[in-house]
Amino acid sequence: MTGASTPSALAASVLLCCVTTSAITTLLVHIYLHSTSSGSTLASSSQKPTPKSTSDKVSDSNQDDVSPLPVNGSARNQQVVDLQVLEDADVPVALQLDAYFSPERLKDFDHARLFDGCSNVLAVLDAIHPYLVKFFADNAWLSTSGAENAQITTLQSSTRLDSDGRALAEEESDSEDSDDPRPSVRGRSSSYPRIKTRWRLPEWLDPNETAEIVIYPGVRTQTFAPQKVINLEEGRPTRRPSTESTGSARRQSYGWSRSAVTQEEEEEVEKRRLIVLPDAHVLGGTFDLSEGSIHIGKHVRIEPDVFIKGPAIIGARSTLRSGTYIRGDVIIGRNVVLRGEVMNSVILDDAELCHPGYCGDSVCGFKSHFGNQVTTANLSLFSGSNLTIDVDGVTYDTGRRKAGVVLGDDSQLGCSSVTDPCTLIQQNTVVYPLTRLRKGVYGSSLVIKNKPMEKGVLEIVPIRPPEKDSTGIK
Repeated sequence: MTGASTPSALAASVLLCCVTTSAITTLLVHIYLHSTSSGSTLASSSQKPTPKSTSDKVSDSNQDDVSPLPVNGSARNQQVVDLQVLEDADVPVALQLDAYFSPERLKDFDHARLFDGCSNVLAVLDAIHPYLVKFFADNAWLSTSGAENAQITTLQSSTRLDSDGRALAEEESDSEDSDDPRPSVRGRSSSYPRIKTRWRLPEWLDPNETAEIVIYPGVRTQTFAPQKVINLEEGRPTRRPSTESTGSARRQSYGWSRSAVTQEEEEEVEKRRLIVLPDAHVLGGTFDLSEGSIHIGKHVRIEPDVFIKGPAIIGARSTLRSGTYIRGDVIIGRNVVLRGEVMNSVILDDAELCHPGYCGDSVCGFKSHFGNQVTTANLSLFSGSNLTIDVDGVTYDTGRRKAGVVLGDDSQLGCSSVTDPCTLIQQNTVVYPLTRLRKGVYGSSLVIKNKPMEKGVLEIVPIRPPEKDSTGIK
């Protein structure tokens, strides 16, 4: 019996040892896994505040450098003032014409009357179309041409052609007396004989035959080759803009007087004209007179593949490079070089927009400059209300849904820079390439550029004046 019970006891002992070992192993594994999980949780919780604090620092840094713009400009400022109804004395200095354009230069501008009655710089945009309508309706271009008594040649789609397909036009001469006090597009001197000149006619798209080309002496047939003239709108009765005050910031005031006209004359069909002054070189181009006439000044050079839609005025000695697209309501001063797209804008004398880009609802000052691919955004994507602008803690309602840039005299926008709608840049300021400007007023004599390595932050520093040598010469 003793020999038989010994193996059983031994087996039971071995089994008990195995069970005990398994239990101890399971307990140790559980303790190990629990401690690892707890350590991971503690490490994770201890590391979370670090990125958060770093992010907070970046956010705080950005807020210190650039304050975020409020939506529609009214989040910070409770007071909203209608800019259009302000009296001249109530308009802040930062929005007055003198902050952007030299008064002496404006006096010498051929179309200085455009600025009459504009109490603030944005009112100029509302004045462009009425000025152009009156300029052409009153034949004011005759007095500004400096050649009132010259022989004028008129070409129409019905002009006779010779065997070579060129226009055979008789230069006009008025020998009859007229009681009409208005300036006439006909030649005024009867001392000139009627002479026939062979002009190269463009392709005409003028079903109602209400368009004509008015050519002054000095335009040579060898340098006059327009590609196409378009006039698809039916001629409408001439409507002269009212000169009564509307109570807004814009008051119609021009230097030429309205001529007395009869009711019959008022109802006659309006002519749309392409007016070409002496020594202009029209080397090609398409001219759309459907919505207004086009005035080309002396010594202007228009290259092939230019598209101009009226009403528009091109100042003397300006150059329109191939690819220029003028979309109407545009006034260009003297000695301007232009290439790109322009709409409802004023480009003052000696400005250079000589590369592809977009300039809409804008005013560019004397000797201002656009680099390549500059874009002036003029319409807010997410707002259906009027544009606003903040000045000295007050939000001003501009009364406009579209406004591009106002670029002061001698200021420059670098290549591929972009301006938000309603960006106002005062005189002698330089914006570096690839810079995005938010809407607002930027002062004079500044250098503006993106701050390296910091998103959305601008670095704005004053321009150092040139140093003088021992003789006092800069």
